[in-house]
Amino acid sequence: MPRYKYHDNDLRNVSNDDVVKYIPIVKSIINKRFQNCHLEYDEKLNAGLLGVAFGIKRYDPNRGKPLVAWIYYCASDNIRNEIRRTRKFKAALPLLEYARNHIIQDLQLEYVAIKDEFQLVKNNISCLDKRSRKVISYHFVDGLTFEDIAKKLGLSRQRVSQICKKALQKLREKISF
Repeated sequence: MPRYKYHDNDLRNVSNDDVVKYIPIVKSIINKRFQNCHLEYDEKLNAGLLGVAFGIKRYDPNRGKPLVAWIYYCASDNIRNEIRRTRKFKAALPLLEYARNHIIQDLQLEYVAIKDEFQLVKNNISCLDKRSRKVISYHFVDGLTFEDIAKKLGLSRQRVSQICKKALQKLREKISF
Protein backbone atom coordinates (compact mmCIF):
# COMPACT_ATOMS: atom_id res chain seq x y z
CA MET A 1 0.00 0.00 0.00
CA PRO A 2 1.49 3.36 -0.93
CA ARG A 3 2.51 5.67 1.85
CA TYR A 4 1.41 8.81 0.05
CA LYS A 5 -1.66 9.59 -2.01
CA TYR A 6 0.30 10.48 -5.16
CA HIS A 7 2.79 7.64 -4.92
CA ASP A 8 3.72 6.20 -8.32
CA ASN A 9 7.40 5.26 -7.73
CA ASP A 10 8.71 7.38 -10.58
CA LEU A 11 9.86 10.84 -9.62
CA ARG A 12 13.08 10.63 -11.63
CA ASN A 13 11.76 13.14 -14.16
CA VAL A 14 11.27 15.76 -11.45
CA SER A 15 14.48 17.68 -10.81
CA ASN A 16 15.55 18.82 -7.36
CA ASP A 17 15.81 22.38 -8.65
CA ASP A 18 12.12 22.34 -9.58
CA VAL A 19 11.18 21.15 -6.10
CA VAL A 20 13.59 23.45 -4.23
CA LYS A 21 12.16 26.60 -5.80
CA TYR A 22 8.80 25.82 -4.11
CA ILE A 23 10.26 25.58 -0.58
CA PRO A 24 8.98 29.09 0.31
CA ILE A 25 5.44 28.03 -0.67
CA VAL A 26 5.68 24.87 1.47
CA LYS A 27 7.03 26.88 4.42
CA SER A 28 4.17 29.35 3.98
CA ILE A 29 1.64 26.50 3.98
CA ILE A 30 3.16 25.06 7.15
CA ASN A 31 3.18 28.41 8.93
CA LYS A 32 -0.37 29.32 7.91
CA ARG A 33 -2.24 26.04 8.09
CA PHE A 34 -0.24 23.44 10.03
CA GLN A 35 1.66 25.37 12.69
CA ASN A 36 -0.04 23.79 15.73
CA CYS A 37 -0.04 20.12 14.76
CA HIS A 38 1.90 17.34 16.46
CA LEU A 39 4.42 16.76 13.66
CA GLU A 40 7.92 18.18 13.77
CA TYR A 41 8.60 21.03 11.35
CA ASP A 42 11.05 18.92 9.30
CA GLU A 43 8.48 16.12 8.91
CA LYS A 44 5.90 18.62 7.65
CA LEU A 45 8.47 20.15 5.30
CA ASN A 46 9.45 16.73 3.89
CA ALA A 47 5.82 15.77 3.36
CA GLY A 48 5.15 19.12 1.67
CA LEU A 49 8.16 18.81 -0.64
CA LEU A 50 7.14 15.30 -1.58
CA GLY A 51 3.71 16.71 -2.39
CA VAL A 52 5.41 19.34 -4.55
CA ALA A 53 7.33 16.64 -6.45
CA PHE A 54 4.16 14.65 -7.04
CA GLY A 55 2.35 17.84 -8.06
CA ILE A 56 5.04 18.70 -10.63
CA LYS A 57 4.98 15.14 -11.95
CA ARG A 58 1.21 15.02 -12.30
CA TYR A 59 0.53 18.60 -13.40
CA ASP A 60 -1.78 18.92 -16.40
CA PRO A 61 -1.88 22.44 -17.89
CA ASN A 62 -5.02 21.50 -19.88
CA ARG A 63 -7.09 21.62 -16.68
CA GLY A 64 -6.80 25.40 -16.62
CA LYS A 65 -5.31 25.59 -13.12
CA PRO A 66 -2.00 27.45 -12.65
CA LEU A 67 0.98 25.32 -11.63
CA VAL A 68 1.46 27.27 -8.39
CA ALA A 69 -2.15 26.62 -7.33
CA TRP A 70 -1.77 22.92 -8.12
CA ILE A 71 1.53 22.76 -6.18
CA TYR A 72 -0.11 24.52 -3.24
CA TYR A 73 -2.94 21.97 -3.26
CA CYS A 74 -0.65 18.92 -3.57
CA ALA A 75 1.74 20.10 -0.84
CA SER A 76 -1.12 20.90 1.55
CA ASP A 77 -2.83 17.61 0.82
CA ASN A 78 0.34 15.59 1.38
CA ILE A 79 1.09 17.35 4.68
CA ARG A 80 -2.49 16.75 5.82
CA ASN A 81 -2.28 13.06 4.89
CA GLU A 82 1.01 12.70 6.76
CA ILE A 83 -0.54 14.30 9.85
CA ARG A 84 -3.53 11.95 9.66
CA ARG A 85 -1.32 8.92 9.15
CA THR A 86 0.90 9.72 12.13
CA ARG A 87 -2.07 10.76 14.29
CA LYS A 88 -3.67 7.34 13.80
CA PHE A 89 -0.40 5.65 14.69
CA LYS A 90 0.19 7.85 17.74
CA ALA A 91 -3.40 7.35 18.91
CA ALA A 92 -2.90 3.59 18.84
CA LEU A 93 0.35 3.68 20.87
CA PRO A 94 -1.21 4.18 24.33
CA LEU A 95 -3.68 1.37 23.67
CA LEU A 96 -0.91 -0.96 22.54
CA GLU A 97 1.25 -0.01 25.53
CA TYR A 98 -1.68 -0.59 27.92
CA ALA A 99 -2.41 -4.00 26.40
CA ARG A 100 1.24 -5.01 26.45
CA ASN A 101 1.65 -4.03 30.10
CA HIS A 102 -1.50 -5.85 31.18
CA ILE A 103 -0.61 -9.00 29.24
CA ILE A 104 2.86 -9.03 30.79
CA GLN A 105 1.41 -8.41 34.25
CA ASP A 106 -1.18 -11.18 33.81
CA LEU A 107 1.48 -13.60 32.60
CA GLN A 108 3.70 -12.75 35.57
CA LEU A 109 0.82 -13.32 37.99
CA GLU A 110 -0.06 -16.62 36.33
CA TYR A 111 3.57 -17.70 36.45
CA VAL A 112 3.81 -16.89 40.16
CA ALA A 113 0.55 -18.73 40.88
CA ILE A 114 1.65 -21.80 38.91
CA LYS A 115 5.07 -21.72 40.53
CA ASP A 116 3.47 -21.52 43.99
CA GLU A 117 1.04 -24.34 43.22
CA PHE A 118 3.85 -26.48 41.82
CA GLN A 119 5.90 -25.86 44.98
CA LEU A 120 2.92 -26.83 47.15
CA VAL A 121 2.43 -30.07 45.22
CA LYS A 122 6.15 -30.80 45.25
CA ASN A 123 6.32 -30.29 49.03
CA ASN A 124 3.27 -32.47 49.69
CA ILE A 125 3.79 -35.28 47.18
CA SER A 126 5.75 -37.19 49.82
CA CYS A 127 2.43 -38.08 51.51
CA LEU A 128 1.73 -40.44 48.56
CA ASP A 129 2.99 -43.97 48.25
CA LYS A 130 5.72 -44.80 45.71
CA ARG A 131 3.36 -46.16 43.03
CA SER A 132 1.03 -43.13 43.25
CA ARG A 133 4.02 -40.75 42.96
CA LYS A 134 5.18 -42.64 39.84
CA VAL A 135 1.71 -42.47 38.25
CA ILE A 136 1.40 -38.72 39.00
CA SER A 137 4.93 -38.07 37.73
CA TYR A 138 4.48 -40.11 34.55
CA HIS A 139 1.13 -38.49 33.76
CA PHE A 140 1.69 -34.82 34.70
CA VAL A 141 5.44 -34.41 34.30
CA ASP A 142 6.26 -36.79 31.45
CA GLY A 143 2.86 -36.39 29.75
CA LEU A 144 2.20 -40.12 29.36
CA THR A 145 -1.32 -41.44 28.86
CA PHE A 146 -2.90 -43.87 31.30
CA GLU A 147 -2.42 -46.61 28.71
CA ASP A 148 1.34 -45.94 28.44
CA ILE A 149 1.67 -45.82 32.24
CA ALA A 150 -0.27 -49.09 32.55
CA LYS A 151 2.13 -50.83 30.15
CA LYS A 152 5.13 -49.39 31.98
CA LEU A 153 3.91 -50.46 35.45
CA GLY A 154 2.21 -53.71 34.39
CA LEU A 155 -1.25 -52.55 35.46
CA SER A 156 -4.57 -52.06 33.68
CA ARG A 157 -5.49 -48.63 32.31
CA GLN A 158 -8.49 -48.51 34.68
CA ARG A 159 -6.25 -49.24 37.69
CA VAL A 160 -3.85 -46.44 36.69
CA SER A 161 -6.83 -44.08 36.41
CA GLN A 162 -8.01 -45.10 39.90
CA ILE A 163 -4.55 -44.61 41.39
CA CYS A 164 -4.23 -41.17 39.78
CA LYS A 165 -7.70 -40.14 40.96
CA LYS A 166 -7.02 -41.23 44.55
CA ALA A 167 -3.59 -39.57 44.56
CA LEU A 168 -5.03 -36.27 43.32
CA GLN A 169 -7.80 -36.46 45.91
CA LYS A 170 -5.25 -37.06 48.67
CA LEU A 171 -3.12 -34.13 47.45
CA ARG A 172 -6.15 -31.83 47.34
CA GLU A 173 -7.08 -32.73 50.90
CA LYS A 174 -3.51 -32.20 52.08
CA ILE A 175 -3.10 -28.86 50.25
CA SER A 176 -6.73 -27.65 50.61
CA PHE A 177 -7.13 -25.90 47.23
